[in-house]
Amino acid sequence: MSAPAQTMLSRVLIILFLFVMTMATGPGVLLVNKADQWWGVPVVYLWGILWYFVMVIIALISYFRLWKCSDSEHSGDQK
Repeated sequence: MSAPAQTMLSRVLIILFLFVMTMATGPGVLLVNKADQWWGVPVVYLWGILWYFVMVIIALISYFRLWKCSDSEHSGDQK
């Protein structure tokens, strides 16, 4: 992946992660903070689990597409 594409992907993922953090723990919880249940589980729990999985997907995309090991970091490991 080229450097400009990585920079753009990084920015998009950062903005998306900040949005997810807001929706998962902040004012987003107020949208579903009711006594309703889906499949016997309170909606607010399902809300948190949904956003947790979105965070995991963002972390996996970052891991496989952006986070790279440089050779200089591992050169000191081998003696």
